[in-house]
Amino acid sequence: MKLQIDDMWSDDLQPSRSGLPENSTDFEIWIYVVLSGVGQIEHHCFVFRVMSPSSLAKLDSLTFIQNTMVLHEFDWDSIRNRLEKLFMYAQDCKDWTSIVQKFNGFLQYKCDW
Repeated sequence: MKLQIDDMWSDDLQPSRSGLPENSTDFEIWIYVVLSGVGQIEHHCFVFRVMSPSSLAKLDSLTFIQNTMVLHEFDWDSIRNRLEKLFMYAQDCKDWTSIVQKFNGFLQYKCDW
């Protein structure tokens, strides 16, 4: 299934769809992304964390990192571009159950949004 981004935002930023963290090189931000199949009405929400390397370095050792994208500098276009590359791996999926499984560890499915 070919996927498209219908919406993307962060409750951690103001404005939520275009805001930037106070420090663009030291941040930890949660991002929500709403996806649909191209030409389809049904859409699904996922969430993931975006962190800078400096913020990542502050975590305790022995920490598992799931659903996390690491960026040197916060940039909405870079986030969108990386997601679109990830979505290419779902083109062989026939349904949303397969997509959720394929993205497990990269994006957390948010069925209660």
